[in-house]
Amino acid sequence: MRLTRMLPLVGGLTGALALTGMAVAPAANATGDFAPTGSAFAIKSEVSLLNGTVGLKIAPQPKASYPAGADKSLIKVTGQDVLKGTNIAPNSKLELGVLNASSDLKDGKLKSEASVADLKLKLEDVLKLSAKLVEAHCVATPQGVKGGSNLVDLKVGGQLIDADAVVANPNTVVEVKGVGKVILNEQKETEDGLTVNAIHVKLNAVEGVAPDVVKGDIIISQAKCSTKGGPSVEPSPEPSEPSGNPSTPPSDGNGPSTPPAGGDNGGNNGGNNGGDNGGNNGGDNGGNNGQNSDLAKTGANGLLPIAGAAAGLLAVGGGALYLARRRKANA
Repeated sequence: MRLTRMLPLVGGLTGALALTGMAVAPAANATGDFAPTGSAFAIKSEVSLLNGTVGLKIAPQPKASYPAGADKSLIKVTGQDVLKGTNIAPNSKLELGVLNASSDLKDGKLKSEASVADLKLKLEDVLKLSAKLVEAHCVATPQGVKGGSNLVDLKVGGQLIDADAVVANPNTVVEVKGVGKVILNEQKETEDGLTVNAIHVKLNAVEGVAPDVVKGDIIISQAKCSTKGGPSVEPSPEPSEPSGNPSTPPSDGNGPSTPPAGGDNGGNNGGNNGGDNGGNNGGDNGGNNGQNSDLAKTGANGLLPIAGAAAGLLAVGGGALYLARRRKANA
């Protein structure tokens, strides 16, 4: 047994083998027409023996599709459900855990997935295959299709595949001498779609080496996605651009719009006490600070109120002097 594309079979502790190589199919046509279709199934087998008897025959199941049609969009079954009534050769054995298949449209994306848990396959003592999990997936969007596979604790021919030593690119091949080959993360592209087979066993035995098995195919976990062939899907509306104009104008940084209380307190204290310092300090420091804040917004000069106040004081002083002189003259 040998592997192509640098796929050594080694014994030892095996972790999860994530087949991350992803093929990307072309995007939908330039007009934006996105009418996706998809399907998925967990297992399919068509194996014949040399004497003409059936070695292992299983129709694709469980099978899901989009649009749903006769098949549902999400199916979950047990291995017992699948194997019930299955034709399998006496020297062959197949064990399956839970099987899942789904193909559905959500949020403008078509996603197809299939998985098989606790797989154990023995075929006429010439092929052994097992894994904790075998999963295939693909996603179709208006931009195109991409997909990949995940394998956990995979064994081929009874040998563990070291997840740390192997990065399985799409269409990685394990050759099985005299029997055929096992393709991992098989990806087949079309003009508008992609088919992903997590494991594809192709049997074509050489007579005299493995005389019991003659030909056949076994697919474990298939996901298929396409951008065409189904009902049209309207693209999601683009989010609206913010206007950039805040509902409340920001502060210009020149001070509060309402004059602080210092002007009133200062002016009142100065006026009530009759002291020049109190009145001037309160009026000038408190009142002018508040006024200057408003004046700065209009572009007016802060000296104008001061000049007006000075003129008023001169008028008051002149009137007082006039009254004083009249009283003196009358006396």
